[in-house]
Amino acid sequence: MYKYLTILVFTALFILGFRVEDIVKASEGTSVKGIIKENATWTKENSPYYLTGDIQIANGIKLNVEPGVIIKGNNNRIRVFGDFEAIGKSESKIIFKNVNIEPGSGSSSEQFLIDIESAEIIQGSLYRPTGYGVYGSFVLKDSKLVDLTQDSFYLWYPTRDVYIERNVFVNSGGISVGTSDGVKVNIINNVFYNYTNYAIENWASYDNSETIVSHNSFLIPKLNDLGDPITSKDTLVLPAGYTNAKMIATNNYWGTTDESFIDNMVFDKNDDLSSSSYINFKPYLKNPDPNTPEFENTPPEHPIVDRITNRDTFIQGEGEKNATINVYTEYNYFVGNTKIDSNGKFKMPIQPIKEGTQLVIIATDEWFNKSNPSLVIVEDVISPNIPTVNEVTDKSTSMTGSAEAGSSITIKAGTTVIGSGTSNTEGEYKVTIPKQKAGTKLLVTATDDEGNSSEVKEVTVKDVTAPDSPTVNEVTENSTSVTGTAEAGSTITVKAGTTVIGSTTVDTEGKYTVSIPKQKSGTILSVTATDGVGNTSEVKEVTVKDVTAPRSPAIIEVTENSTSVTGTAEAGTTITVKAGTTVIGTVPVDTEGKYTVTIPKQKAGTKLTVTATDVAGNISEVKEVTVKDVTAPSVPTVNTVYDNATVISGKVETNAKVYALAGSKKIGEATAKNGAYTIKIAKQKAGSNISVYATDTSGNKSGSKTVKVIDKTPPSPPTANTVYDNATVISGKAETNAKVYAMVGSKKIGEATAKNGAYTIKIAKQKAGTSISVYAVDSVDNKSGSKTVKIIDKTAPSVPSVNKILSNTVSVTGKSEKGASIYIYNGSKKLGQGIVDSRGYYKVKIKAQKKGSTIKIYAQDKSGNQSDAKKMKVS
Repeated sequence: MYKYLTILVFTALFILGFRVEDIVKASEGTSVKGIIKENATWTKENSPYYLTGDIQIANGIKLNVEPGVIIKGNNNRIRVFGDFEAIGKSESKIIFKNVNIEPGSGSSSEQFLIDIESAEIIQGSLYRPTGYGVYGSFVLKDSKLVDLTQDSFYLWYPTRDVYIERNVFVNSGGISVGTSDGVKVNIINNVFYNYTNYAIENWASYDNSETIVSHNSFLIPKLNDLGDPITSKDTLVLPAGYTNAKMIATNNYWGTTDESFIDNMVFDKNDDLSSSSYINFKPYLKNPDPNTPEFENTPPEHPIVDRITNRDTFIQGEGEKNATINVYTEYNYFVGNTKIDSNGKFKMPIQPIKEGTQLVIIATDEWFNKSNPSLVIVEDVISPNIPTVNEVTDKSTSMTGSAEAGSSITIKAGTTVIGSGTSNTEGEYKVTIPKQKAGTKLLVTATDDEGNSSEVKEVTVKDVTAPDSPTVNEVTENSTSVTGTAEAGSTITVKAGTTVIGSTTVDTEGKYTVSIPKQKSGTILSVTATDGVGNTSEVKEVTVKDVTAPRSPAIIEVTENSTSVTGTAEAGTTITVKAGTTVIGTVPVDTEGKYTVTIPKQKAGTKLTVTATDVAGNISEVKEVTVKDVTAPSVPTVNTVYDNATVISGKVETNAKVYALAGSKKIGEATAKNGAYTIKIAKQKAGSNISVYATDTSGNKSGSKTVKVIDKTPPSPPTANTVYDNATVISGKAETNAKVYAMVGSKKIGEATAKNGAYTIKIAKQKAGTSISVYAVDSVDNKSGSKTVKIIDKTAPSVPSVNKILSNTVSVTGKSEKGASIYIYNGSKKLGQGIVDSRGYYKVKIKAQKKGSTIKIYAQDKSGNQSDAKKMKVS
């Protein structure tokens, strides 16, 4: 019974462990759910994948899972309507945890494929019943399947052959098969261990279909969960009441050669006459087939764990090599896991765990065999926190504070215990002590029930007697320190109103010097002394003495037109204004610190000096001001500016700064010398305006002079379009508003004004070969270069005249345009050609033509213009 309970507890821990682990790592990897409508690949880089809902793979779509990927299902489904391919590698398996993988197709026209190889499938289910017909196939190879539900592997009439090969099934439901249409289900070289209902069942095999069970190993535990021997277990089943069930089951290993024991592992017609047939298990293997995976069903020894304390940041110990250590608390909280190394040792980092916690440590080997748990209680080796102690004065008769609840408090003066007590359940304490002298150091410790003592908390008995009021020496408005005497070691604080302006410590002779910022005369300073424990003396007040001259007065601008000097200065002082050594005006400053002194007008450039004198006769520093020139220069003159000019020049007041602007943009500046200026500028467009103004050395600005840029740039030569001998116009492009002239030699044959950059000139027809020159003149008579164009011949020759042609004529003669070519045809056949001479005659040799034939003659000039044809009948 004890063993049975142990197994139940362990199983609960194992299941809970995976759940907690998933939650801990939820911030990593990729969360997925919903319908996959395009081909997709789940990569190791984005692993682990967390199913936050069901996944559906649409028909015609393939989901590929890369080796090394981990999929955590949280009991959600991967429903396969298309193709699901999860093919790992022996060294990089695909891991499924708590995933339900099942077919989703209910249509024979939309078939699926589930192909899983080199994987580990832990909990969840695989190919369980859907409640309706499914159409597709299934491949499962080289994988481990652990703790799958009892309703897994329901192969409902697969439409293609099924291959279940070289897998290990542990603590999982069996494979239930129904086949038809000649489909074969190949269950070969697998290991079945501790299956929960049966290993393999066939309930239908129609139409020459087969369930082939061969070279598998069927292994069952020697004892059940109650510790009793297992004498039989249904392994291969042809269930009662099914009439077409059958199975081929030879050459399997049963873990025994006892045929009666094997027979008890088979359920067929020998067990129930309503079963369809018999299962022949002979011949059987006496040893596992070498192609069947190796399987170890012996659980590891429980791990040996080192002492764990509430200070430790790791758990270490020894166990079976390469097994996994899982650690839980007694309340099934998952603490962590790690691998045991090849030397049989493990070391797992942890956060410190509270003392008294019971830990459950379990080793799980690669076949998911689980050891008995090792139970370890966390030991308390942490001393209590250092106690807190409230203020203790030379008048205190008790000490209070806080410490670990239930700890013993001990108070010492030196080595003498002067009091002890216990902190209450809220961690508070109060210990009676005799009064102690100020400055005495008291030592306080807390000790817990395990005898762990805290570090010592030291507290000094506080002095609560205030020092005498300090003495203070004279302080003036120029002082940068306050000096005097007070209790040695006390802190001097100087305030102006409520603001601290300085502090220092009194030396061993009772003297102090406090640095302060200069204070305004009449300011009342308060000075106190505070001893080392915060006792403060009565306040000593001192008034700041006035010994500082007024500040130099501020002066508003004085010009050559001014009849007064105005500005600001210290209220109540007297302002004196001098020109050289001569006083030219005085006045008192009003209560707002403003003044106005009447003076005679002064010449520009005169230097005036102004001072302020307070009622104590302190005179400020001299403030000097120069009488300002406020008369603007005359408007500058500007010489003519052409559009090809790179300077602009004129006359203006010497030393004035002259600026040239095009609109609001400055295009140049210069300083006038000897009454003249020259400013470098970029070339400006004809017709644009340039404004010029001057600013003197005092910043006075003249009025502006505006000039217009004069056009001195001839237009570009006009373009001319092709002109034929039948043309009555000549056209092209030219500067807008320019006058365009057409000339033959020195004779003008036409003119026109360009509009929008184009022109058209009416002309008389010109003879082919004639040269016409075209030029443009702008509105200010700038003339462009010429463009010459030659007249192109476009006039066909006249129809040639032809002399009579007889049947014996071998030369055709006549008249036509000089230099033209004569062509003679009979139908489409050319009879001959020649050139018209300089007199207009031609003679072309031909072969004699048949009487009645029609001869066609035409002329073509040198420009390719062709005359109409002359037709002659041979007579």
